[in-house]
Amino acid sequence: MVMTERPTALAIADEEVRRRTVQEQLGVPLERCRELLRAALGDESWRVRKEAVEVLVAARPGREEIDGLIELLRHEDNAGLRNATSELLVRLGKRAVPALLDHLQDHDQDLRKLVVDTLAAIGERSAVPALLITLADPDVNVAAAAAEALGAIGDRSAVPALVQALDRQQHDFFHFNALAALGRIAVPGPLPPVVARLARQDMLRLAAYECLGKIGADTAAADLLLEGLQSQLPSLRSVAIRSLATVLHNLEPLFRQSVIDHLRALFDQGLLEALTQAAVSGDAEVAEAVLALLEALADPRSLPLLLQVMVDERLASRAMDALQSIGTAAIAPSVARYALADETERAAICTLL
Repeated sequence: MVMTERPTALAIADEEVRRRTVQEQLGVPLERCRELLRAALGDESWRVRKEAVEVLVAARPGREEIDGLIELLRHEDNAGLRNATSELLVRLGKRAVPALLDHLQDHDQDLRKLVVDTLAAIGERSAVPALLITLADPDVNVAAAAAEALGAIGDRSAVPALVQALDRQQHDFFHFNALAALGRIAVPGPLPPVVARLARQDMLRLAAYECLGKIGADTAAADLLLEGLQSQLPSLRSVAIRSLATVLHNLEPLFRQSVIDHLRALFDQGLLEALTQAAVSGDAEVAEAVLALLEALADPRSLPLLLQVMVDERLASRAMDALQSIGTAAIAPSVARYALADETERAAICTLL
């Protein structure tokens, strides 16, 4: 790797004196204090590094200065220098973007990765076209960072390229980042075949299910998540439940009814037991998703679970909505449970009736 000359450390023993020395450079032309400030960015003291960042931000460096700062990211032996420089470039924001974009073709893959991470933190949409090209970077870490950056920026125009890159790239690490990026951008639509394929791979199933909860809007996505509901792994079931509740909400009425019918058929195959475990697992988000599914199902067989959940004040209102969706079919089994119920459940039954 070609290295630029490392800035010489400030030759002052006392940390506070070094910090004040840096502070005194505020307002001094950069050509007169450049080396001192660059040395301060790599200082062993975080207080000195922070002061250097503040002074350099206030100096509003031009393109040539910013190019020089980017070169400091090459110094692998000084994490403090690289971190402070990255923070500085992020603070410079839009001003630093053109110089960062020019370094996306650098020979050093580590520098390219740091540049992409910095662009992600800045979040400037003008970087999107260059990041789309970087999805094909020969180094998978850089390509995966580009996918993550596109997700952070959130530009919807990146979705087709991310889907194509998912199909083109063979590395699971890239797949994780690209699926997460698609989920962050969250453009609902037909299930891309590549996402369906990845959702059947054990290593990627969890990430794919998370993604489907953000982008799924058809029965193909729902069918995949229905498979997830029957998983033996609680973590997979929980994600499938959360995502399916969202997808079901987004479906057109006719397709929605088809999925509901499928869910009802699964009640006799252990689905109710799986939903019960998820509802009482302590995860409020998963419990909310269970209640959303049960409200859509409006199945009397869910009555015991819904009465059980009603004792939780956080979920009582949603549980009542689900109970009311069952309608008059809930009356007879509720009355039958009353004699054997404890005081809390009796109160819930009275409220329902």
